[in-house]
Amino acid sequence: MGEIADFDKQITCAFSGHRKGDFDRSLAGILLARKLDDAISRAIDAGCVNFLTGMAMGFDIFAAEQILAAGRDCPEIRLFAILPFRHMARKFPAHWRRRFDRVLMEAESAVVLSENHIPGCYYERNRFLINNSARLICYYDGMPKSGTAHTHCLAVENNHEIVNLFCD
Repeated sequence: MGEIADFDKQITCAFSGHRKGDFDRSLAGILLARKLDDAISRAIDAGCVNFLTGMAMGFDIFAAEQILAAGRDCPEIRLFAILPFRHMARKFPAHWRRRFDRVLMEAESAVVLSENHIPGCYYERNRFLINNSARLICYYDGMPKSGTAHTHCLAVENNHEIVNLFCD
């Protein structure tokens, strides 16, 4: 697990989103994947080559999988996994743990912010995502008390370009 080398936040996009949603092969999941692919393409067209995922179940892993697929056709695309603590997937359901492991294995590198779960580690991860990017692609329903709400708020405060796929 390493640090991000040659890092430029102006060419970096972060992902944040809810854990619950249609992140599968259902019709809603396929439609969301198309919207996400379009948002990723626009980010790439704007010069983004680095993408950060917080690796939570749901949208974070879903978006990371889309980036890995895009990177197969565009080798300059790099995915970085930002883990709030080392064994964060230990309690994930088996299907999410498998997806997490695949993403982690294929990512350019991972940044582990804490060895163990400590109070506030998810907020630190959210701050890391925003402090190291200039763009946010999110799946945020507007509810005020969530990690995605925190990340979205930080992005607004830091004048990020924000694409919210929940609203699109």
